[in-house]
Amino acid sequence: MLQLPRACQRQESPFVFYPRYGREMRAPLALAWRYDRIRRRVEADPAASTYRDQALTPVSDDETGTLEIFNATDSAKAAVEKARRQKPPRPLRAIGA
Repeated sequence: MLQLPRACQRQESPFVFYPRYGREMRAPLALAWRYDRIRRRVEADPAASTYRDQALTPVSDDETGTLEIFNATDSAKAAVEKARRQKPPRPLRAIGA
C-alpha cells in the first residue's frame, strides 16, 4: 500500500515510486479487464436470454416442501408457512392504463 512520506522522511525518488505504483495497480486492472471480457462474452451469447438453471428458476409451491433450504431450520419452515398464508401479490399494471 502506498504511504505518504512523513515530515521527517525524505521524498521517494520517482524512479522507485512509479515502478512500484505500477506493479500495485496491475492486479486490480487485470481483474477488471478479465471481468469485462466475461461480461462481453455473456452479452454476446445469443442463448443467454434463454439460459436457466436451478438457481435462476423460480421456486414453485411443491418445491418448498422438498428443497433442503426450506426445511433446514425451524425458522425456514416458519417463513415458508408465512409465505403460504399471505395473499398472492397483485399483478403489475402500466401507469396510465
